[in-house]
Formats: sequence, C-alpha cells, structure tokens
Amino acid sequence: FFFLMLRRPPRSTQSRSSAASDVYKRQLEDCPIKLIDLAVLYFKAELKRNNWPMKQPTEQQKFQIQSKICEMESEILRQIGFDLEIELPYKYFKQFMSYPAPNMEKVIKTAAYFCNDTFLKPMCIYYHPMQIACSCIYFSSLFLKISLPDNEGKVWYKYLHDGIELKHLQDVTEIMKAIYKKMEEKKKQTSHSTVQPAAAIPAKKGN
Repeated sequence: FFFLMLRRPPRSTQSRSSAASDVYKRQLEDCPIKLIDLAVLYFKAELKRNNWPMKQPTEQQKFQIQSKICEMESEILRQIGFDLEIELPYKYFKQFMSYPAPNMEKVIKTAAYFCNDTFLKPMCIYYHPMQIACSCIYFSSLFLKISLPDNEGKVWYKYLHDGIELKHLQDVTEIMKAIYKKMEEKKKQTSHSTVQPAAAIPAKKGN
C-alpha cells in the first residue's frame, strides 16, 4: 500500500494520456521492490520535497524509515481488520454460458485457463472482476479464432454490463501477452542453461 502511495504521480499529471498511465501501471506490476530500497526512495523523495541537497541515507536513517513503513502497513491492516476480500472473475463465466453463440462453452473453458494466469499480476487491483472475465473471453476468442456475434443489437462484451469497454479488454489482453512472453523467455533461458555447450563435450576418439 505504501509503495503505491509513494509511486503515485502528482495530481497535476494524473490526467495525462492513457498510454502514459499504462506504462506507469506496468512499472508497478513488473518491478517489485525491497523494503530497504523503498526506504531509500522515501528518503530521497523527502529531500526533493523540501528542496534539500541530495545525499544517501545513513544506516540508522534507513532503519528508522523501514520501521515507519512497517508501522504504517500494520496500521492499514488493523484498520481493515486484516481482511481484504477480492471478488473473483469466475462467476461471470457461468453467466456467459447462456450467451447465444456457437462454441461458447469451448471459449469459456479456455478463458478460465487464461483467468488462472491473471493472478500472476495484480490485475485485480486495477480492473473489476467482470472486466477481467470479459478480457479472458476476448483473449480466448482471439486465441481460438472464434468470432462472438452481437446479441439483440449489443456487442457480446456488454452482455453483462454496458460499462464494459473494448479498451479494457485490449489492455488486459496486452498484459496477458506480456506474461506469456516473459514465461517463454524464461523457459528458453532455462533450457539453454541446462544444455551443455558443444565445446565442452569431448569428441569421441577413433579406433
């Protein structure tokens, strides 16, 4: 919570383009930060806020700031009763089962697999579970190359709520693609690291 508060842009910049906000959002998602690094960021932010000369914090200052952050986190947890309940997207898949479209069951089944992977990123913080469910269905339809028809003059993703917009689906889909791309890159790195280089393999001696 404190990290999100610290990294939040000033109010004057919050109305910038959606592209800038998307970049900022991905920075939060892809850059987990250690407590000690957060303490240094906080220290520098305080110096900048007061127009003081920049310098590195001492070990004692780092310890004091880390303790302050932990106290703030504990207070937040105390205020919410250590209970943070997040609604899951899965129930909306059941509602979509009645949508009049061919192969809808197949689309929903694949969407559920995609939905499992959304928890690899904190998307539940940024998007409503209904948006996540629709995004997974959208991604599933693209993946399976199945077009979902309109129903009674409405596009399919407004079947549950008129507030769902195509941009929401596209944003989540892009994040999902980034997840799978990173997973594929890690898989390749792991496979390369386990393969013994050809130069290290001794050649067989002839008879």
